[in-house]
Amino acid sequence: MAGDLIVRLPAAEDGDCLWHDDDVTASGHGSLSAAAEAAAGRRVHLLVPGADVLITRVAVPVTQSARARAAIPWALEDRLVDDVESLHFALGRHHDTGEWSVAVVARRTLDAWLERCAKAGIQPVSVRPEPLALPRPEAQEWVALEEAGSITVRTADDGGFTCEPGMLALVAGACDKPSRIRRLGAANAEWPAELAPVLGAPEPIDDPSAAFTGTGGIELLQGAYSRRERAGRQLRRWRLPALIGAALLMVVGIDLALEYAALGTRETQLRERMQATFQQTFPDVQQVQDPRAQMAARLRSLRGDGGSGSGFAELLARAGGVLAEGSGARLTGLTWRGDTLELKVAADDLQVLDRIQRGFTEVGLAAELRGADRGDDGIDGRISVTEGGA
Repeated sequence: MAGDLIVRLPAAEDGDCLWHDDDVTASGHGSLSAAAEAAAGRRVHLLVPGADVLITRVAVPVTQSARARAAIPWALEDRLVDDVESLHFALGRHHDTGEWSVAVVARRTLDAWLERCAKAGIQPVSVRPEPLALPRPEAQEWVALEEAGSITVRTADDGGFTCEPGMLALVAGACDKPSRIRRLGAANAEWPAELAPVLGAPEPIDDPSAAFTGTGGIELLQGAYSRRERAGRQLRRWRLPALIGAALLMVVGIDLALEYAALGTRETQLRERMQATFQQTFPDVQQVQDPRAQMAARLRSLRGDGGSGSGFAELLARAGGVLAEGSGARLTGLTWRGDTLELKVAADDLQVLDRIQRGFTEVGLAAELRGADRGDDGIDGRISVTEGGA
């Protein structure tokens, strides 16, 4: 199984990052995207520039971490340039002296680091400042990594700093003097004269980044930046869109259900009308299971009738021609019985019905007026039509 990957983030956004695994059997350098490819299937421990992180101690009269996290920002306020509200405070361990180790970083800086990683596809399991990733020093010992342009020093289990070579005397002079300084790298930094007696011989290393380990020190991903809190923020960010989406789906679902219900009702009504029309046209049929199929079957049978007449279809076509030629009448219903087509016709007066009857006779049909009733809109007549007129 591949070991964890330690990725060293460059200070400049366009700089190359360095990475290696736990036992330094694999290493590389390049963009964060290249580091993400190397990290496939591995956990990533991110090391961030120590120059951007203040590592210090502060005394507060509490031993519980939750209460200390609330009190420490205000206890450090006088030692900080930025407003405490804009800073992230990561707690280390509590010392017997009543002090807490703490790492302080600007929120905008930490956010930018995490955003750069996220864009490259890296989700680090830990984020630590570089000084606290150097080898753990012995008692009264410092471990220093000397590189061109910077000095990174781990002064204790949870203490250290990073500075430019020109600032080394000022920064180191503010710390308690060690008994020994272990020097890694071969940059030959100019240490202050008072530390000269405790300087060890430089230990050249081929890859300075290999000096960093994957565990220990103060973890920056805590409090609002813990993995649980970040996951919670992601969930909260999507909660409102999810609720809106669920509401829209519910509305769409209800609308579709209502539409299906309306279509079902419409289908039932159409089926009832088809059944009534079929029974009105073919009253000899007692059972109607599928009015559409039965109507089609009856029409096919009528079109294929080769007897004395031409069948229902031809008879209806000839009769319809008479009614359509400006007769002034309206067809309101029809019934087919045997070879007789019974038409229900609405007309303005009896003369119109007589004229229609003569029209049927003129086209070779036998027509008989079976009845005429006066209605609100005129005369409702019933005319029987068969083949063979005078």
